[in-house]
Amino acid sequence: MRPVRLVVEGFTSFRKTQEIDFSELDLFVITGPTGSGKTSILDAVTLALYGTVPRTGKRDLKELISLGAAQTKVQLDFRVANVDYRVARRIRKQGAQVATLERIEGEAAIPEVERGGVTAVNERVVEILGLDYPSFTTAVLLPQGDFASFLTGDVKERRRILIRLLDLGRFERAGALARKEASRLRTAVETRVELLAEEYGDATDEALEEARKQAREADEAADRAEAAHRKARDHLAERNEVVGRSSDIADVVMALEAQGPQLEDAVAELEEQDLRDSETKAAFKAAESALSDARDARRKARAAWSETVEETGGEGDLATLKAAAESLRGADEEIIRRSAEIEENAQALDAAKSQAEQLQVKQESASAAEADATQAHEAAVEARSSAEEILRIAERAEGLGRDLQTRVKELEALGDKVAGTETDRRRAVKDRDRREAELRAVETEHRAAALRLRLEEGDECPVCGASIEELPTTEAETESVLTAHEGAFREAQEALVSVEKRLSSQMAKREETEAAATALEQQLQALEHPASVEDAKATLTSAVEREADAKKSLEAERDRKTAIADELAESKAKLAEFQATEREARKACDLAWERVEAANMRLSDGLGDPIPEPVEEVIEARIKRLGEATDVRRKAEVACEEAEEAHRRAVEARKVVTDDLADLDGQRENHRTLLGERGERLRRLEVEIPDPPGPTDPEDRMAETDGLHAYTGLLCGAARQKTTELEAEIETLDASIRAQASDVGVDATSLDVSAAISALEEAVRETRRTADQSAGAIELLERRLERKAEMRGEIEEKRDRMHQYDKLATELKTDRFIGFLLDESIEDLALRASHELKKISAGQYSLTSSRNNFTVIDHANADEHRSVVTLSGGETFLASLALALALAQGIADIAGHSAAARLDAMFIDEGFGTLDPESLDQAVEAFERLRDGERMVGIITHVPTLAERIPDGLSVEQKVGGTVVGVR
Repeated sequence: MRPVRLVVEGFTSFRKTQEIDFSELDLFVITGPTGSGKTSILDAVTLALYGTVPRTGKRDLKELISLGAAQTKVQLDFRVANVDYRVARRIRKQGAQVATLERIEGEAAIPEVERGGVTAVNERVVEILGLDYPSFTTAVLLPQGDFASFLTGDVKERRRILIRLLDLGRFERAGALARKEASRLRTAVETRVELLAEEYGDATDEALEEARKQAREADEAADRAEAAHRKARDHLAERNEVVGRSSDIADVVMALEAQGPQLEDAVAELEEQDLRDSETKAAFKAAESALSDARDARRKARAAWSETVEETGGEGDLATLKAAAESLRGADEEIIRRSAEIEENAQALDAAKSQAEQLQVKQESASAAEADATQAHEAAVEARSSAEEILRIAERAEGLGRDLQTRVKELEALGDKVAGTETDRRRAVKDRDRREAELRAVETEHRAAALRLRLEEGDECPVCGASIEELPTTEAETESVLTAHEGAFREAQEALVSVEKRLSSQMAKREETEAAATALEQQLQALEHPASVEDAKATLTSAVEREADAKKSLEAERDRKTAIADELAESKAKLAEFQATEREARKACDLAWERVEAANMRLSDGLGDPIPEPVEEVIEARIKRLGEATDVRRKAEVACEEAEEAHRRAVEARKVVTDDLADLDGQRENHRTLLGERGERLRRLEVEIPDPPGPTDPEDRMAETDGLHAYTGLLCGAARQKTTELEAEIETLDASIRAQASDVGVDATSLDVSAAISALEEAVRETRRTADQSAGAIELLERRLERKAEMRGEIEEKRDRMHQYDKLATELKTDRFIGFLLDESIEDLALRASHELKKISAGQYSLTSSRNNFTVIDHANADEHRSVVTLSGGETFLASLALALALAQGIADIAGHSAAARLDAMFIDEGFGTLDPESLDQAVEAFERLRDGERMVGIITHVPTLAERIPDGLSVEQKVGGTVVGVR
C-alpha cells in the first residue's frame, strides 16, 4: 500500500480542510513544533483505512473532532499493485460513522463494496491491503509507544501477524479442505462397500447362465403363439369381409324398406297439390285488377298536391315565413327595452368613474407611507443583527477565557505529574543500573555457571565451538544466586520500561494540552476588543425594542394600504360591471336591428314586396290549404300500398304451390336415382336384381310414382335371399378361429371371435413379455456384473486418495508445516535485522531468534546473549528499527509471490532523539536503501540533524484557524 493523497477536515488540530500530496514523496520527514499535529497526519491515514487510530480506540473517536466542529472527515487515495482506490470516512458528534470505498479508473469512481456500511468497507480494505489493523500498526505505521511491540511483544501475536503478512493462512485453509475431502472420501468408500454387499451380492456367473437358459425357452413359446395368432388373424380378415358384405346388403334393405312408404305419401300429396293449384290461379287474377285501379288514384292525388305546393310553398318555406314573422315582432320589443336600459345605466357609470379616480390618489399616498415604514424597519433589523453579533462575540470571548483557564490548570497539574514521573524514572534507572552491576559481579564470579544457565544440549560451546552433548552440573546454590540476580535485574528493567511509557504518555498529553491552550489564546486574541456580555445584552434589548416599534408602524401602513386597495378594487369592479352592462345592452340592441332586417328580407322573398298585412293571417291561410292537399295524397298512398300488399300475397301463394309441385317432381326423380344406386350397390355385392321400370308420360305423375313403389319391393326380396347365404359362410370361419386359439392353450369354446382373437393377442403379448423380460434380466445382470467390478476399482482408488488427503491434512497442521515456515521466516527476519542492527549500532549488536523469540547479542561484552527486554531505551529503538527495516525489505523475499501484502510504505513516529550522530547516520542510510527499493518512508522527528539529512518532507504549523501543512 502506498498513500497518494490525503484530505482531512475537523480532525484534532486540523479544523479547516487540509490536502496532503504524497505522490512525489519517497524518503521524507514530517517536522513541526510539539503539539502542532504531526502525529495526527498518520492518525488520519489509519482512521481513513481502518476507522480507528492507535492512540484512542473506537470508543473515543468522537473526542478527535476539532473544537467547535460538528464532524470530522478524512479521505485517502492510495495505490495497491498499480490499482488506485479512494476511502473516505465521516464521524459526527451525533450519529454513527459513515464510510465509502471506491476504485478509481480514469475519471470514474466505481463502488468497491456491493452493500454499504462501515463493516463492509473495513473487510474490503483488509482484503485489498492484506493487512488487518494490528498488522498495519506493526509493519507499516509504527506509532508512539508501540514501536517495539513486534520486537518485544507476545509470541502468539507475532506469529499471528506473520501468518497474515505471509498469507500462511492459505495452508491452514488447505489443511481444512484436505480434512474435509478425506472425510468425504471415507464416507464414499464406506457407502460403496455397503452398497456392494447389499445390492450386488446376487450378481454371479451362475445366475447369468441360468437366466440365458430361461430366455431361450421363452423365445420358443412366443414364436408358437405368434404363428397361431397370424393364422387366426387371416381367418378373421376373411370373416370381416363377409360380415361387411352382409352388413352392406342389410343397409340397402333397410333403406329400401324406408323408401316404400315415402313413395306412397308422395301419391297422396300429389292429389292435394292439384286442388290448390286451381284456387291460387283465380286469386292472382283478381289481385292484379285491384292494384291497377289503386295506382291510377294515387297518380291523380300526387299531381293535385304538386300544384298546391307551387302556389303556397312547401312546409319548410311556410315554417320559415312563420318564424320570420315571430322574430320580427320579438326584435321590435327588444329594441324598445334595451334603449331604456342604456339611458338608465349612463348616470351610474359617471358616478363610478369619479369614485375610482379619488381612491387611486389615496392608494398612491398609502404606497409612499409604506415605503418609508419599510425602510425604517430594515434599519431596525440591521441594528438588531449587529447587536446579536456583538453579543455572540462577547459570549465566545467569555467561553474561550474559561476554557483557557481550564487548560492552564490542567498544564499545572500535568507539570506536577511529569516532574514526579521524572523522579520515578531517575530512581528506576539507578535501581536498574545497580541491579545490572550486581548481576555482572555475580556473573564474573561464577562465569562458568552463568554460561551454563544460557545453554542447552545441542547448542554450540562458546569456548571451543563444539556441539554440547551433555551439560556440566552446577551447584544448586550458585544457580539459585544467578537466577535471583537475573530475576531482580529483569524486574528493575521492566519497572524502568513501565515508568518510561508512563512518562512518554504524560509528556504527550502535556504537549496536546499546551497546543490546545495556545490555540485558545490565539482564538481569543483574534477577537478584537470584545464588549462585555452585560453591555452587549443591553444593546441587543434596545435594538429589539426599536425593531418591534418599526414593525408595528410598518404593519399599520400595510393595513391602511390594503384597506384602500380593497376599496379601490371594489370601485373598479362596479365600474367594470356598469361598462359591461352598457356594452351588453348596445350589443343586444344592434342584434335586434339585425334580426328585423333579416325577418323583413325573408318575408319579402316568400310573400312579395310589399309584404301583405296582416302577415301572420296570410301565412296561416297558406298552411291550411297545403295541409288539405297533403291529406288527400296521403290517403291515396295508403290505398295503393294495401292493393300492392294483396297482390304480393297472391303472388306468394301461387309461388308456394308451384314450388311444391316442383319439389314433388324433384323428390320423384330423387327416388328414381336412389333406386338405381341401391340396385347397382346390390349388384356389386353379388346380388341378382330385376331390371328397373321404363319412362312414362311426364304429365302422368301418379302412374310413374306407382311404378317406382313396385320396383322397391322386388329389390328387397333379392337382397334378403343373398343375406341368408352369407350367414352360413360366417359360421364356418368362426369355428376355424376358435380351433387356432385352442392349439395354444386358450379355451375359446364359450367365446365369440373377437374375444378369441383378444385372448390369442394376450397370449402372444404374455409369451413375448416373458421372453423380453428374460432378455432384459440377462442384460441387467451383465451390467450389474460390470458395475460390480467398476465399484471395486472405485473403492480402491478413493481409499488411496483418502489416505493421501489424511496425510496432507496432518502435515498442514499449525504445529508442523506452518510452524516450520514460521520458524524459518522468523530466523530469516532475525538474520536480516541483525545485518541492519550491526550497521546502525556500529557493530555492537546483532540479533538472533530462538523459539520465535528474539535475542540480542552484545559483541562489546564477549558476544553475550540476552533478552531484548534488557535493552535500554535507545538500544531498544535501534533493535526495533532494524527489525522494522528487515520486515519492510524482506517480507516479499521471504514469502515470494504468496505474500498477502506488499509493504510499499513505512511511517515511524518516535525514537531518533536517543541516537548518537553515528547511529543516526546509519539509520538514514538504511532508510535510503528502502527508498532505492521503491518504498515510501515517512519519519516524524524533532531532531534537526535528521531533518537536514532528509531534505524532502512536510512542515506542520499551528495557526489561528488550525493546523496548516506545507511542503518543505
